[in-house]
Amino acid sequence: DMRSQVRLGFETEDAARAARGALEALGDDEEAHFVLAEFASQQGDPEDAIQHLRMAIRIDPSWTKAHNNLGIQLMKAGRPEEALAAYDEVVLIDPDHAAVYFNRANCLRSLGRLSDAVADYRVVLSREPEDADSLFNMAMIYDEMGEKEAALENLERLLLVDPDDEEAAEIADRLTRSERSST
Repeated sequence: DMRSQVRLGFETEDAARAARGALEALGDDEEAHFVLAEFASQQGDPEDAIQHLRMAIRIDPSWTKAHNNLGIQLMKAGRPEEALAAYDEVVLIDPDHAAVYFNRANCLRSLGRLSDAVADYRVVLSREPEDADSLFNMAMIYDEMGEKEAALENLERLLLVDPDDEEAAEIADRLTRSERSST
């Protein structure tokens, strides 16, 4: 049936055609809109993706994956305030939705709300203590905030998780030299 065609994937124009066919056959269908949003995103068209995700959310307002992806597309479109609202909606619907905290932290960081971003990265790390991206991003925020010791601590944790992370090692080395020269 059309719904299973829509669920199969969105890597090709065929999946987008199947999703359009599902919309024609079924009327408004949140899964078809979701697939068309994914396809639009792959084609580099966040505005079209945003439209389809908003349609999917209108049909199913509790669909956290659609809200989260809406936030991602809004960030791609350079609209972080709107993205933050989408991420906040996910947290309201499902406070245990792990991925949203990372995405919201990145959004908060782009808005200059560094302390709030750190709080969300901490949520991610409380669930996934070895999340390298959260450790790295927290280190960069602490560095931006002038909290070199906290930055270094996060980089050291990251290097325990991923000893081959050359960028983290270089930054940790720079911070260590900077700490030594300031004492």
